[in-house]
Amino acid sequence: MRSSELELKTTTHIYQFENMNQQLLNDISKYVEQHIEEFHTARIAKLKNMNLKEILKRKNPYIIKAMCTMTVSEFAEFLVDDALYKINNDLFNDWIKDITLFVSQTIDNNHCEDPQGTTLREFCLPEYWAKKVGYGNFFTEAIEPAIESCFKEDNECYIQKVRHLNRFTKEILDEFCDSECAFDWDKLKKSMIWE
Repeated sequence: MRSSELELKTTTHIYQFENMNQQLLNDISKYVEQHIEEFHTARIAKLKNMNLKEILKRKNPYIIKAMCTMTVSEFAEFLVDDALYKINNDLFNDWIKDITLFVSQTIDNNHCEDPQGTTLREFCLPEYWAKKVGYGNFFTEAIEPAIESCFKEDNECYIQKVRHLNRFTKEILDEFCDSECAFDWDKLKKSMIWE
């Protein structure tokens, strides 16, 4: 094979590879546009269903007692932020696994790589995606924007957070504080199921 034929073949291969990657980037962008609302809808639904007593049942009462030097509103904010972190973490795990399945189906002709049992950390590493797709910038150009789309400021999420902060503050004052608005450790401890 002459050198000009080899150059043409190499150039053609690079062009096909770049087109394949661009198509995959476009497909992921469309997938995110079509499915991101599901993420946000699920997030709002979980936020609306947050319940103070359910959250308290998952807490270690002795750690809570150590924290009771904070104000009621600070304590409510801690509980809401902690619950919101768990909601975001669970939904994000599902979101990134769904994207991984989508990419696997797309590049492997509908052969699914089941991400179960694989740590989320592996899916968030550029090296994982470079090896999987064969394109070094794939993480930066496709996966990072998909991840960021989950956590763009959501006005409805903020409204729900504020409502829960106010509601939890009122519930804590009504149910777990004495007449002088000091924490009633015995009442608070009885509301928690922890072993």
